[in-house]
Amino acid sequence: MPKRDRFGIYQQLETLVLLCLRIAITAALSKPEQKPPFITRLRIEIEVCKQLIRVAHELGSIEQKDYLMLSEFLIECSKMSYKWLESLTKKEPQ
Repeated sequence: MPKRDRFGIYQQLETLVLLCLRIAITAALSKPEQKPPFITRLRIEIEVCKQLIRVAHELGSIEQKDYLMLSEFLIECSKMSYKWLESLTKKEPQ
């Protein structure tokens, strides 16, 4: 990443990634009934990361191959968090 972006978008991304990690750990260690709000917040922060990565790519701060790799990773994280939330909110048949 260019030096000019290291303290702007890069710092925001680093902060967001650490926040996502913190939220995921908090959700994992919470009681099942307390997890959905944390996972919902995690999904929001992942989406913000995806948008920042896209903006960084559009500004030329991230090369195409790195952008694609990061985008795929974030899409996978988003899918996993959705499935996690879905598994917690699925209603049991009566």
